[in-house]
Amino acid sequence: MKIVMEVEDTNRGKALLEFLKQLPFVKIKSTRKTRKGIQLNEVFGI
Repeated sequence: MKIVMEVEDTNRGKALLEFLKQLPFVKIKSTRKTRKGIQLNEVFGI
């Protein structure tokens, strides 16, 4: 099962993430957001 959450308070989000990491049945995959409207292939001409 995958769940995507958006937490508006950064400090509470970090605390929640640390809690979830302690649970043996939860896998955390991090992704990084790119700036809205800018695609890497457009910048580098890929």
